[in-house]
Formats: sequence, structure tokens, C-alpha cells
Amino acid sequence: MIPSSTPTPAVAETAASKQRKIAKQRGYDFVLPYQTPNWTANWGQRIFIQCQFYAGDSGSVSHKSLDQTKASRQYVLSLAPDARFVEYVDGAGYFSALNGDLKKLLEMSTTSSFFQVRSAAIRLRRELQHLGFLMPLELEHAIIRCHGDRAKAESYLTSDGYSQPEINRCFHDCIQRALIKVEDNDRLSLTPERRIVARRYFMLDVVAQCGKSPSSASQRLGGYLMVPGYGPFYGMKLNEIVSEALGLAPSLREDWSNPETITGDISWLCDEGLVISC
Repeated sequence: MIPSSTPTPAVAETAASKQRKIAKQRGYDFVLPYQTPNWTANWGQRIFIQCQFYAGDSGSVSHKSLDQTKASRQYVLSLAPDARFVEYVDGAGYFSALNGDLKKLLEMSTTSSFFQVRSAAIRLRRELQHLGFLMPLELEHAIIRCHGDRAKAESYLTSDGYSQPEINRCFHDCIQRALIKVEDNDRLSLTPERRIVARRYFMLDVVAQCGKSPSSASQRLGGYLMVPGYGPFYGMKLNEIVSEALGLAPSLREDWSNPETITGDISWLCDEGLVISC
């Protein structure tokens, strides 16, 4: 007779099966911020990202993926209750083939947001800003807005909700990586290459922050730049974008003194798929 302390083969098999089921969890494709020097926030201040895409598999695979997503989130939340879960979602293929599963995924109470390839420059950056994580691009934008005045740049960033230790961390990192330079009298400047990139993303941010959807379906959209991530047909007229950008960052007037520079910036944003011109 088998002692009561030793499980029978059937019981042992059931326990092993349960263990395998518990271990069946989806890993995370990205965790941000990750191994960033001097970012000392706990794991609750991280974004956990899973990629969801359609590759012609059967629907049962997608259902299993949903179950694994729930299990993995429960495990992470048991260790980091404040963790944020964001989905990197494939476009038309996933939507058309697995629309029901996509809807369930995005309706989960633990899903903070989602982004796609074209909306990552807005929606993913927004998630990092929510954490209070200062990216070099945001620092560069502050420098452009205040014409290199470090005190004013810090004031802009503080008003945006960033802590002073985080501002100091990003300043140090950007100086170490030669993204920004400290001139005489503690003034800051961007390298020519970085200024071009920052200027173009500044234009994108102006459309995202100041744009709007058409007031009616019949409104003509000619001469607009549209940005994804805010619903259909969200954007601004080209002349309004330049005017608004110069109001926020007068130093860009020198950059855009040549009309070819403006059209080059717009063409770059269109070529990268960050905006649509119509």
C-alpha cells in the first residue's frame, strides 16, 4: 500500500499538469525603461509591452495568447502592483482576422494603452511621460523653446511634471552622449544633427497637441497634416502649424528662414509615416 504522504501516479500527473499550466505565461517583448543608468524607480514604474500580431494562425492560438496574457499580468502585478501594460498591436491583419480577441485584449482592466507603428512616436512617448521618465527628445524640445537658457528649460520640464532628480539625470546623460553641449554662461545647444530631428518631432508634437478633428464630415481637409492615434482625420492646417510652432519656440524662425527647410521637415514626417498630408 502506498503511504499517504506519497502522491499516487494519477495525482502526481495532475500536479505536474497544473504546474505546466501555471508556467504557461507569455513573456514580455519590451520592458521600459530598462537598465537605464540612475533610473532608480521600482518595477511598478515600468511599462510592460507585448506584441500582438496576426501571422495566419488559427483563432485558437489567439485565444491561448489571451489566456497567457492574463496569467502573465497577474504574476507581474503580484510583484509590482503599479506596473503598466501596453500592447504593441499589428494593423489591419490583426484587426480584420482577430477583431474579437483584439477588443477583449484592449478592454482588459489592466490594459493601460496600445500603440501601432505609426502612432508609437506619440502614444508610446506619452506612456513614458506618464511615468515621469524624461527622454532626450523632451529635453531637446525644452532647449529649443527657451533658446538654450538652462534655467528656463528646467522650468519648462518642471511644469510638465518631471522631478528635479530626473531632469538632472537626463541632462547628465545627454551631455555624456554628446547630444547637447554646454556653452558659455551655462547656455545649452543641440548638435546640428540632433536639432534637425528635434525640430521635426517638435512639429509633430504641435499637431498632436493643438490639432483637432473636422467639425463636420463635409469639411474640406486640403492643406492639412494628419497624425494617427487620435481617431480619424485629426490634424492641423499647414500654415497654423508653423505659426503655432514659432509661437512656442521663436528660435525655430532661424531654422525655417528657408522655405525649403520647412517643406523638407514635412516631407520627412510623411516619409516616416508619422503624418499624412492631404
